Amino acid sequence: MITNLTDTRLSTLPSSPSQKAWHLLSLLLSIGRPARLSELAAQCKSFPASPQLVQSLCFIPHSPLFLTADLFVTPSLVALQFALTSSSCPESVVPSDSWTVM
Repeated sequence: MITNLTDTRLSTLPSSPSQKAWHLLSLLLSIGRPARLSELAAQCKSFPASPQLVQSLCFIPHSPLFLTADLFVTPSLVALQFALTSSSCPESVVPSDSWTVM
């Protein structure tokens, strides 16, 4: 059986690499700590995400994700800058002191 998505549903799915990276950032923030590639990929239900895709999204220009040397995903400086400069961004989005942001 084939099910077609409605236009509304299609418009909310992340499609570009940048949209996928920002979606993964929201998942990372909900986890509340740096996460392994596989852990973050497993949390993603909006699109098929593999650890390799998560890793590649850490390296796109202006990515909100950063991959540490020991292969943990953390918010990037781009994400931190957005959180600090966005007037519509709630305070809870700003990473806590436990985050390693590089």
